[in-house]
Amino acid sequence: MIPENITRGHMLRIISYIQAGKLTIRSSEHSQIYCLVHEGRHYPPAFIVRMASVLANGKELWDHRPGWETNYFCESRGFTIVSGCGTGVRSTIVPRIVNGKLVLTRTSALHVYDAM
Repeated sequence: MIPENITRGHMLRIISYIQAGKLTIRSSEHSQIYCLVHEGRHYPPAFIVRMASVLANGKELWDHRPGWETNYFCESRGFTIVSGCGTGVRSTIVPRIVNGKLVLTRTSALHVYDAM
């Protein structure tokens, strides 16, 4: 579970460190499927959240895995998540938030789950 005390401000600071060359995205942390988009640039969501946890809590979230929870968390902080920007296999599921609910869209069906 991602700690709720990680704020958009923490995440923006991590992005600014990357842009300034003060923080390098590890090759193992590059996104395979989803990207966080900020000012036209793409970033791996899980890496941003892990590093923002260092600012908020003094430690990385090593037990945290990328996926819909990370994407929902980033969207709840006002960021846009897009699919298909990595080099791995493309997912057929696209998570997004609609009226406070997590919506998983497939090419053949639409599934809606309560976000919380």
